[in-house]
Amino acid sequence: MTEDRLTEDALRDLFARVLGAPVVGPNDNFFQLGGDSLAAMRLASAARDRGLRVATIALFEYPTPRALAAVLDGDTADAPELADA
Repeated sequence: MTEDRLTEDALRDLFARVLGAPVVGPNDNFFQLGGDSLAAMRLASAARDRGLRVATIALFEYPTPRALAAVLDGDTADAPELADA
């Protein structure tokens, strides 16, 4: 299993724990699942406890486990471009 897959799996688990969701898919949006800025801070803190350096602001730019994992692993080629609202 590659490191980016491990990071993605860890983030999916963290999303589920913080949001109280039974299952989180790789492309599920943190905020569409009910996350807010306070939950984003909780997720960033929980991620740091697991050794992942997640800035709270990164969740607003990369709100899915797959996109956030790609950025954390330095693979910005795999990070999706997000359209401006």
